[in-house]
Formats: sequence, structure tokens, C-alpha cells
Amino acid sequence: MALPVLDDNLNIIGVNSFDLQTSSQKFYQSNLRLIYSQPLLQNFKGTLDRLGMESSEISSDIADIQAIENQEDFLLINGLKFLDWVLLSEQKNIASERKELADLQYEQTVRKRESNLVDEIDVLRSKDAVLKADQIAMLITAQWKGLQAELAAIAQNPKILNSEPQFNLYSIVPLLTIEQGSKKLKSNSRLISALSKQQEIIGIQKIGSQELVKPQLYINSEIFLKNGDDSYNDALLPKETDYNLSLQLSFPMNNSSAKSRVAQNDLQVYQLELATQNVLLNLESALKNLLIQLEDFEQILEMNNLQIETARNKTDEELKRYNLGRGDLTFVIQSQDSEAQARLSYAQNAATYQALNLQVTALLDELLPQKIN
Repeated sequence: MALPVLDDNLNIIGVNSFDLQTSSQKFYQSNLRLIYSQPLLQNFKGTLDRLGMESSEISSDIADIQAIENQEDFLLINGLKFLDWVLLSEQKNIASERKELADLQYEQTVRKRESNLVDEIDVLRSKDAVLKADQIAMLITAQWKGLQAELAAIAQNPKILNSEPQFNLYSIVPLLTIEQGSKKLKSNSRLISALSKQQEIIGIQKIGSQELVKPQLYINSEIFLKNGDDSYNDALLPKETDYNLSLQLSFPMNNSSAKSRVAQNDLQVYQLELATQNVLLNLESALKNLLIQLEDFEQILEMNNLQIETARNKTDEELKRYNLGRGDLTFVIQSQDSEAQARLSYAQNAATYQALNLQVTALLDELLPQKIN
């Protein structure tokens, strides 16, 4: 019978054959052949076998990187939705305060009309302001509830339906310089890391292609064990031993396919190097864009604060003039609307600032800081 040959990825060790023959006189013969084969050129030390394993490990790392990138994209998308919810919460509060102020102004105007201190037109103007404030508050509340329900469904957490977002919309974070951001990109970017690992795979494939160009040279060691006896058990014991040591050389006459694969691997490495440069350039340009906007928005937010303060002072002055009978209610309502609009603009710009900052964090792969070595 023939026993299987074992392959340990470095060489071939095994039993080639084991025969037991019998005759009518009950004479038994046994033959055992052991072979050890070691490559000396192509696949020396199991190079080809090892390369396949290394390539699989790197491919697994690339898959892990892609999985982390997908998770971070998910966090970014829903993080921006959360910021929208925070913004709507702030807008809802501002609209609610404007509505309360309009209601109070209307009640005061009605009492003044009953005392013949103002004309009927002032009552109509204050009533119109109440209706507008009600409409705006209802619209914002509807949007707020809708986004709240969406976030609760995404998080699979019904408690969000009875919650308010906890986030300081107006906080300012330290701003990175463009040089600091570029340095972080080059060292932390998972996209760059994935492209680098793809280059490693191509490099491994090139080594494999170069290995296949080499001739096949094996040193073979063989041991023959045989015996014959009229006793079955004695015939199984080796009695005669022969040894054989040989070299086996195989050199392909035409190996153009392997050589062309080497050239193809070189081209793939070059293309990946160009792709890496383009990706890094795009990442750096996007980062510069975001950082410049963040720097400008810090100044815009300071201007918003001044605008709110000015609008509030103007409202106070218009209200004083109206109460003294020297002003028109129209100017009071306009000033109150301008103050509310300034606060809404401040909230909108603050939310945009936070969204830009979140995008910078994601671009630097710090939103989900997991790095594959």
C-alpha cells in the first residue's frame, strides 16, 4: 500500500511506499521508502508558502481598516444629526421666548387700548406679532420632534424621546494650525495606511514572481528499508538498508509570464504611490479648507455676540420711547424681531462651527481613534 507524503511547507518528508508481498510458500517481503526533499533555489526556506500567509494577514488588516472607516462615517453622519438637534433645541428656546414676549406685549397693548392710551392699530400689530411668533415656534418644534424621533430610532433608545440634548453649542475649542493638522494626517490617516498595506501586498507578490523566475533545485535524501522472511512479523522488521542522495534541477526554457508579472508588480507599486500622493493631497486640501473656515467662524461668532447686544439695547430704547408715547409700536416689534433673529443667527453659526470641528476630528481619524498596525 502507498502512504501519503507529508508537506511541512519547507520540504517534503514522508513515506513513499510500503509493500508487503506473499507467495504460496508463505514467504513475506516488505519494502519501506523514506524521502526528504529540500528546495535550494526556488521556494528556499518555504518562501512561496510564507508569502501567501503574509499577504492574507495584510489583506485582513485592510478589511479591518475599512470596517473602522465605515463605523467612523456612521458616527460622523449621526453626530451631525445630533448637532442639528442641538441647534433646533436652541432655536426652539429662542422662538419660545419670542412668543412669550409677544404674548406679554399683546396683553399690555390690550390694557392700554382699554384705557384709550393707544390706537386699535397697535392692538392689531401686537396680535400679528403673536401669530407670527406662534407659527415660527410650532414649525421649529415640529422639526425638533421629527429629528428627535429619528435619533431615537437610530440609537434604538426610546428614552431619547423624553430627553433634551446636553451640549454646549457655543463652546470654542483650540484650533490646530495647518502644519499640525498635516502632520497628524500623515501619521494617523487610516486611508494612507490602507494604501501602504496594499503596496506591501504588491511587494509580496513581486517577491513571489521573482521567486518563480528562479530554477527549481532540490536536494533529495532517500532511505530504502526492506526485508523478507517466512514469518509475517519478522518480515515487517527492516533488515536491509539503502541510502540515496541526489540533486534535482528543473530550469524552464521560457519563463516570460513570471517575468511579465514582475514588471506588472512594479507598475502597480508606482500606481499605488501616485494614488497615495493624490489621497494625501486631497486630505490636506480638505483639512486646510475646514481649518480656515473654523478660524473665520470664531470671528463671526464674536460679531454675532456684538450684534445681539446691540439689538437688545435697541429694543430697550424703542420700548422706552413707546411707553413714553414718543415712539411707534411697529419699531418695538421690529426691534424685538431683530433681536430674536440675531440670536437665531448666532445659534446657526455656532452649530456650523461645531459641525466643521466635528468634520476635522473625523478627517484626522480621531472620531473613532483605532489604528491598525
